[in-house]
Amino acid sequence: MYKKIICYFCSIFSLTPCYLQAATACEHWIAKIVSAQGMVDVKYLDQTQWKSAHQNDFLCNGDGVRTGKNSRVVLMFTNQALATLDQNAALIFPVPKTKKHAWYLRLLEGSIFFRSRNNYELDIDTPFLNAVHKGTEFMVTVTSNKTQVAVFDGAVAASNAAGKVLITQGLVGEAGANQAPQLHALTVSPQDAVQWSLYYPPIADYQTLKLSAVDANLRSALMAYQHGDVFAALKALDNVPETARNSGYLNFSASLLLTVGRVDAARVQLEQIFGLEPNNTDAIALQAIIAVTQNHQQAALDYARKAVSFKPKSAVAHLALSYAYQAQFNIDAALKATQLATDLAPDNALAWARLAELQLCVSDRVAALIAAKKAQALNPHLAKIHIIKGFTELAENTIASAERAFTQAINLDSSDPMARLGLALAKIKQGQLDAGKCDLEIAVNLDPNNAILRSYLGKAFYELKNKEFATKEFTIAKTMDSKDPTPWFYDAILKQATNRPVEALHDMQKAIELNGNRGVYRSKLLLDKDKAARQVGLGRIYNNLGFDDVANRLAMTSLATDPNNYSAHRLLSDSYMVKPRHEIARSSEYLQSQLLQPLNYNPIQPSLAYSDLNIIKGIGLVDTSFNEYNRLFERNGVRFTSTGIAGSNSLLGDEAALSGIYNKFSFSLGQLHYATDGFQDNKGFKHAIYSAFTQYEMSPSVNIQAEYRHRETEQGDLALKGYAETSLAYKRNINQDSYRYGMKFSPTQYSAMLLSFIHTDRKENTNHDIQKTSSNNFEAQYLFDNTILNIMLGGGAYLNDNNSYAEKCIDKVCPHVVSNISQYFGYLYSNYKFFDNLNVTSGLSFDHYIDNKMSADFTLNELNPKLGLFWTANKYVTVRAAVFKTVKSAITDNQILQSTQVAGFNQFFDDINGTTAWQYGFGIDTHILKNSYAGIEIFKRDLKIPTFVGRQDFITGKSVDFFIKPTEEIYRLYFNWTPHDNWVLNAEFRFENYRSDGSFPVFPKFVETAYIPLEIKFFHPAGFFATVKGTYVNQKTQAATVDLEKVGSFNSDFYLVDAAIGYRFPKQYGLISLEAKNIFDNNFIYRDRQYQLNEQHSPDFFPERTLFSRITLNF
Repeated sequence: MYKKIICYFCSIFSLTPCYLQAATACEHWIAKIVSAQGMVDVKYLDQTQWKSAHQNDFLCNGDGVRTGKNSRVVLMFTNQALATLDQNAALIFPVPKTKKHAWYLRLLEGSIFFRSRNNYELDIDTPFLNAVHKGTEFMVTVTSNKTQVAVFDGAVAASNAAGKVLITQGLVGEAGANQAPQLHALTVSPQDAVQWSLYYPPIADYQTLKLSAVDANLRSALMAYQHGDVFAALKALDNVPETARNSGYLNFSASLLLTVGRVDAARVQLEQIFGLEPNNTDAIALQAIIAVTQNHQQAALDYARKAVSFKPKSAVAHLALSYAYQAQFNIDAALKATQLATDLAPDNALAWARLAELQLCVSDRVAALIAAKKAQALNPHLAKIHIIKGFTELAENTIASAERAFTQAINLDSSDPMARLGLALAKIKQGQLDAGKCDLEIAVNLDPNNAILRSYLGKAFYELKNKEFATKEFTIAKTMDSKDPTPWFYDAILKQATNRPVEALHDMQKAIELNGNRGVYRSKLLLDKDKAARQVGLGRIYNNLGFDDVANRLAMTSLATDPNNYSAHRLLSDSYMVKPRHEIARSSEYLQSQLLQPLNYNPIQPSLAYSDLNIIKGIGLVDTSFNEYNRLFERNGVRFTSTGIAGSNSLLGDEAALSGIYNKFSFSLGQLHYATDGFQDNKGFKHAIYSAFTQYEMSPSVNIQAEYRHRETEQGDLALKGYAETSLAYKRNINQDSYRYGMKFSPTQYSAMLLSFIHTDRKENTNHDIQKTSSNNFEAQYLFDNTILNIMLGGGAYLNDNNSYAEKCIDKVCPHVVSNISQYFGYLYSNYKFFDNLNVTSGLSFDHYIDNKMSADFTLNELNPKLGLFWTANKYVTVRAAVFKTVKSAITDNQILQSTQVAGFNQFFDDINGTTAWQYGFGIDTHILKNSYAGIEIFKRDLKIPTFVGRQDFITGKSVDFFIKPTEEIYRLYFNWTPHDNWVLNAEFRFENYRSDGSFPVFPKFVETAYIPLEIKFFHPAGFFATVKGTYVNQKTQAATVDLEKVGSFNSDFYLVDAAIGYRFPKQYGLISLEAKNIFDNNFIYRDRQYQLNEQHSPDFFPERTLFSRITLNF
């Protein structure tokens, strides 16, 4: 007993965020009125008379509530259960029989719809049958001779003196006087059963209609309606003589009946209209609104088009058409229909409010505010105006003002679910997640058939780490609106976060299918403005599965249609993580995603900004599939994420980030420490990195950010060079400070300007030779996009001043060299959509590159054309092709804004500084079967690498430049397959062919390497995961003519096996894993890619076993 009492008070305490705004009317209240329409009365325990109820009234033990004709009321209980009481209904809250019955009510007559996900018991007594609710959705109806309990979700235990039954989903329990309860199937859909509780948006503007313009019999009803009393208006209409009930009366009556949810009565009125006027436009438009609300999208569109065809100049018909188009996600068409409605009826406040709503959907906030002010001037009592103002304030991060606007809208019309949705988001943005979830619950009860509201409620449960409740809401949303991709998308996020990536992939495929096979996802409301899709980093699912090529193509196609999409840049960056020699592209895409991102508190991982940390792939701390969890609601608060690693060869590391957001300001502080002795003497390295990032939203169109990074690195000779011995004398130390400043300016919804400035001070000590570098990198970029064309225009300068000297003088000789490298550049790219299935990329860049070494000048003036195409041959096959030219920059931070890819082919590799390259690519990607992806790719690079620059020719005595001109060819096949929800198979064939003339000692004559990895992954919903990967490598190489490093020429082949096993903690708190590289401890001869690189990198494979464990925590 005492435990029950304690649970009761604990539950009240936990729910207080929902009710801080009002005081209780009694010591321990039971329920609160959150919405009341029409005649709603209450009778308190200590009173004998009924009196009118109001929003925010509290009900206690012994109190009662009743509704009149055409009335309804929504109650929220202290256990977070909600109930909607239909017209002509009455209930009381008796004093509980025992302390066990904390929530107890008696339904005397009428219907009541209950919703709750919590397992707190709610006992419902009726004259014929009693029900016990434990987290479900159901409706109880009491008539004069029986009680019915219809269960839409979950289960309800029902009993009376004659027996008891368990009523499960899809069944109805029924009992009359002295009868045992009986079960039978629910003969109507849940949506139809509760259609009286739905919200039907108004389309006829009776508020601004002049009394003199209507029939005299309707004036009293119209006057009552214009004063905000719908119930009095309906009552006045009942008094209109039968002989005066013409089509005008019937349309007015049907419209008012829909505002209070009386759809059956409204249909009767509409049928009477069609008996009088079969082609009555207003009546047909109301039919469209009913179909929209009940999720019959095609019928809605047919009705709306029919209404317009009968009366093309009807504003009401065009407003109905706008709702029908929006239901089918055609926002542009909805906007055009509404604009026409305002043209036809410039004094129609509803039309202007609707126009503002849709303009806000497409992020045209300025136009939305203008339209809203026009609507407000016409009708200051229209709740929708304040809703629009609230969402505009939310978009501008003026949260307190938004909350006031939504509260005012609720006071004007407590039945509008959009006001509750807005209030919920405003509270969530202020960090009040529980309170926001409460308002979302109310919104769903106000319109239980609204799939979008269900999806948002599911998102709230996800953020509260309640996957069961989130799953339930997503499942219901899917059934409510079979054409809405939103619940599928968010359910995919949930499943990926709970170790079900294969199921997540299937849900994501469904979302893509429902969204017209586009990579950019938008809900009907477009409140997210693709934020959900962007923030999640769609590729996280693919990367988790090992489908890196699929993730790369998705990012590429998204950027081709929307270059402002910051999540697509982040996705592209993530997909480059495992690709060799894509380090510059990866860090550059990461920079671009940072500059384009809205305020958020995703941690800024210090390691991601660098391209040369040499942390071994597959072992390093960067695990974007976990650490970048999607934040479905941006809100004030802080977040902490940390990863630790320990293993053989004294491997020890940690990376941590603390991030937060407060209104228009966000920050992230991070640090990384990583050290290993390496698999041989002098193969070790260690890093210490610290970072601080801040971002401030000056206005919705101006966003500024600043970042500081400090790096300390010590490393030995990391390369694997065939038979060459490791240099025990090689030591390299780096001390670097970087200061980055960025700005994003969006003058219109179709364009953005980016500014980036990075200053770096770097000191590098290699074998006691010191080079100090001071670099200033400035780049500006303009982005424009619309439906068929997007443009990227930019330019800037990279300026490096180098000061090189020996750490110690030798024989009083102190070598000292001052040099500088400068590069001035400009570029123009366009992506043009020639047809729905053909996108062509064209571009041109110019680089003026000067490398000053001592007294010599090496200068390049290069014009670099770009051409690429992406052709979707059919829904199974896409073809890519590209040709382009590039110049390798000497930029210190390796972060640029220029497009890193053309048609999915990487532009920027870590070549020797000043290298020019012509590059050619061709690829085919297929998705013939639902569960598999496959593709082929061919890539060739013709290089021109400067070696001796500005040296004197011994014959002519002139200063000349010397180049080598190697070629690189890459041939790839990939195959990804998910044969089962728990299993994944990935396979690849990769052949790299490098050729040069061998005249320069560092560059081999040729290196031919074939890689064949085969990987099997396992995921279990309980959280366990495992991976086994085998890689066969065959390499043939011939050293340079003068083999100074003694690399040697050889043929080598070997097979390596890697494995991992781990567990993902519940509620997204983290993961732990044990991993092994080269399990069988195979030794081998291998030449890594160091001869192709400007920076030294660790090899892809280690010739000895490496064991390590890793743990990631997320709060």
